Amino acid sequence: MPYASIVLDGGTPPGLKVTMDEGLLSLAVVALLAAFCVRWVAVKLRMPMPTRAAVIIVFVLVVGALYGEHLRG
Repeated sequence: MPYASIVLDGGTPPGLKVTMDEGLLSLAVVALLAAFCVRWVAVKLRMPMPTRAAVIIVFVLVVGALYGEHLRG
């Protein structure tokens, strides 16, 4: 089966399995990056800067909600 049909069918191409540990680690890294970006933009726009924890919590909740919608179909 060609690679394009695997991707279009919603399957995972061979050799690209993501484990739970890698997924959580990726989520943590992207959440930290999002927190840095949001706080940097707030400083540049001279707005009150949200706390890092608040940005990370909101980001993880949004990603979790989007993942839940994806699983629902």
